[in-house]
Amino acid sequence: MHLQVSHLSFSYPGRGPSHAGQAATEKPLLSSISLTATPGSVSALMGPSGSGKTTLFSLLSGQLSPTSGTVTLGDRPVTEIPERELRGGIIARVYQDYHLVPYLSALDNVQLAQDIAGTLHAEPDRAAELLEEVGLGEHLNSPVHSLSGGEQQRVAIARALVNRPRLVLADEPTGALDSANSALVMDIFLRLARSNEAAVIVATHDPAVAQRADTLWRLCADGSVSVEAAA
Repeated sequence: MHLQVSHLSFSYPGRGPSHAGQAATEKPLLSSISLTATPGSVSALMGPSGSGKTTLFSLLSGQLSPTSGTVTLGDRPVTEIPERELRGGIIARVYQDYHLVPYLSALDNVQLAQDIAGTLHAEPDRAAELLEEVGLGEHLNSPVHSLSGGEQQRVAIARALVNRPRLVLADEPTGALDSANSALVMDIFLRLARSNEAAVIVATHDPAVAQRADTLWRLCADGSVSVEAAA
């Protein structure tokens, strides 16, 4: 399922300066962005802090509506995808701070996403298989608070992929990891994006991470995004 972003702009109300007797003008945070992400691809999103990476992710996931332009997943605007499908995991997020339930095991954390989506009965073994695939087969029953940061991030990746999402948005997933674990996380994203036919977008400040991606999206000071092949 392709992700298509067409002429996307977003302004927060009242970002610009106000004048006597006039409402505050809006200064776009993101301006006229057009992008494509294909199934099985990994794109890296780079830009300085405050440039709008997290806002762009919220627009891509349908959590925010654009000021203008469209975000389409398959043949549907993401803002029109029913809530039940979003809960079912058609779009998944991976966070820098993992967002795991610390007292649950690695397996329970991943299966919790299946339980919410209603897919656990249909695929009872998928969570364990994904945890095996990310190298955590020996930690299925370990509470996640006992795992290292790199291991917890791999649990979070397995959880994001367990319901076979069409789009995975990973917000600084390697920001708290050392170089070895960062490389391992990117290995997993590249492998699982292809095997699960998901479009994966990774926001990062790390050039070494960005170089592993298929495509580099660079947020510019004017709110636009330049697209280039990753080195």
